[in-house]
Amino acid sequence: MKRPGSTAPGLRTRRGLAAFCTAMFALWIAGIPPRAAGDDPSPSTRGLTAVARPLVPAERAGEKVDVDGSAGLFVGVGRFDPVSGLADLRFTPDDAVALAHLFALEFKLIPPAHVRIALGGEPRSANGKAMLHELVEAGASVGAAKRVELLDALDATVRDASAPEGLLVVSVGSHGFEEKGTAYVMPSDGRRKYVGSTGVSVQSVKDTLREARANKRVLILDACRETLGTEVRGEAKMDSALREALKASEGFAILASCGAGQLSWESPELEQGVFTHFLLEAVRGGAGADSADGFIRLGDASAHATRATRDWVKAQKNEIQEPWFEGELGRSIPLAVHPVALQRREEARAADARLEARRQNARRLLALAVAEDTENQFPADTLVSVRTTLERVSGKNLEDLLVELEALAENTPRNRRIFAQYWRDRRTTFGVRTIASTSRPSQLPTNAAVAIMATNTGHEIFDGLSKLDIPKVPTASADKPWKNSFGMPFVPVPGATNVLMCAWETPRSAYGVFALVVPGTDKTWDSRRDLPATTNRPVVLVNSSDAHAFCEWLTENGRSKGELNSAQHYRLPTDTEWSLAVGLDGEIGASPAERDRNSEPTYPWGTAFPPFEKVGNFRDHSAPARQYAVQTTPKNSLLGYDDGFPMLAPVGSFPANRLGIFDLAGNVAEMCEDDSAGENRVLVRGSSWSDNNEALLRSGHRHFVDRSSRSDEIGFRVVLDGSGGKAK
Repeated sequence: MKRPGSTAPGLRTRRGLAAFCTAMFALWIAGIPPRAAGDDPSPSTRGLTAVARPLVPAERAGEKVDVDGSAGLFVGVGRFDPVSGLADLRFTPDDAVALAHLFALEFKLIPPAHVRIALGGEPRSANGKAMLHELVEAGASVGAAKRVELLDALDATVRDASAPEGLLVVSVGSHGFEEKGTAYVMPSDGRRKYVGSTGVSVQSVKDTLREARANKRVLILDACRETLGTEVRGEAKMDSALREALKASEGFAILASCGAGQLSWESPELEQGVFTHFLLEAVRGGAGADSADGFIRLGDASAHATRATRDWVKAQKNEIQEPWFEGELGRSIPLAVHPVALQRREEARAADARLEARRQNARRLLALAVAEDTENQFPADTLVSVRTTLERVSGKNLEDLLVELEALAENTPRNRRIFAQYWRDRRTTFGVRTIASTSRPSQLPTNAAVAIMATNTGHEIFDGLSKLDIPKVPTASADKPWKNSFGMPFVPVPGATNVLMCAWETPRSAYGVFALVVPGTDKTWDSRRDLPATTNRPVVLVNSSDAHAFCEWLTENGRSKGELNSAQHYRLPTDTEWSLAVGLDGEIGASPAERDRNSEPTYPWGTAFPPFEKVGNFRDHSAPARQYAVQTTPKNSLLGYDDGFPMLAPVGSFPANRLGIFDLAGNVAEMCEDDSAGENRVLVRGSSWSDNNEALLRSGHRHFVDRSSRSDEIGFRVVLDGSGGKAK
């Protein structure tokens, strides 16, 4: 491409074809409707302030990323020839420049000298213009997005991607079409009437990318934008033939901003395509905070951008835009390092080392106890069985078990006799009361520890434990809920076996006790002085780990007070249990995501929208302004609704449903359990005090958030599980 100040009439090299095509794909797939006349864009912060950092050389070497042999082409076609028959696009140049800046200067994955930017038009935003200047100063090439220049730039980019462990990135933003079974993206001098002869075929781009020596090849496709000056939106949607052509791309990873039949939106407020905005946000730290190794990988970034794009478009436009990812091998490509996740990894390693030291100490003490057993009180298989247990049990339960074993195996005759007695009588029925009444219970294994030992060694230590006359769940009804020691009411949910659901969202009163008595509890939940301090409002600004820790503590507290037996425990509700509670017992779909897409216009209060009376705490005129909030009242919103609460309302302030459960719509959205969400995501059900859009208030609405994220719109409620097992 031609750099500013260069006398060359065209692109500097012939690597432009691959890069151009890839970039045009990205821009085309992320296509977005034009801003209405009169909108006044404000400067965008381009997402999160970067909290992630680049990979250092040692990390790059460990992950086999050869930066010197990496290259990138970033294409943004915003303006077309007046006679092209193609409508101009607004923010495709901004998207291309922002992605080039991210890969070259922010995270140093590609040398600036190996970066080519092909533009049709100029960036509109101040950020885009500043980034382009920085890239040029660093050595990046900038040229036109005409067909010949683009093909040359693609060739040159492929040649620069010269190392087997190099990274090749091509992003494309433009219009895309399918003609006679062949998919094309359009250069700035393309003609809609002559797509086949003036466009760049997807297949030629793919074939050129396969020539690169770099084995880490990524196409970022942000296109299919709604055109200016027309109400015929279907022509701008992603074509199914094009999507299939993109998917059949063995050897690369493809990130595309929308599915077949969908639009790809842009935002004047963000001054970018929505998908590109959230992809940038993901790499800058929005994704990967819980990654096991501390790296933000391509798969993490794609998952974050997919969730955020889908939720933004559904909330702001009440439409569906579902980005997608192809190329499983590409998911592991490292892009940046998340310092928080890296610190957690090191802490986990230290904890594992401490745990192994305690494991070894327990083995030593047990071996000593057996060796000095002159009265032959231990069965012959005792040491082998306990060693097997120590190898198999992990996590918090192992910590509990080691404490008990260390106490039992101390080098005292009394402890050895007690320990031997337990193993000799392991097939005798011991009840809870028998254990509790032992003269020195602190030196006996807890029920949990003994049960773990029994499970892992095959010994049935407490055969009679399950026969104790203790109900699996307390008796309760909608009219007469069962209450725990914190006054939290629990009611049955028809269809949810052995489960009682809390009628309230978890109140600050209960969570505050947990935070006070459990060392190390994150204090973010109580950090916002502008949030109501009243203790019977739901707790917010907690993440998935906080919610699970609270459930574990509440379980231990209940057992210590005699409210619960050893098989009962508190946990978050599953997606199915939440649906049963809200009255959805016939949803269509094999996963929460499918059920969300098939959701019907029904609400916790019935089928009328807007509701006839105050039924929940939603967004009304008194709610504070929110980032990305719709500034004018959207269609199908709560016109004139006034619930009396600007933000959080006390739990139980509005009518309960027929099961006696409150706030299944409004107040706070609620975290739920879902195995299909993935290890870094948590399912969220219901709406919050900040929602007023019809689609978000549906009983079947779902979305996903990062497990580490905290929001003043998200809390949780708990269920009491009486089975001791994991619900599905």
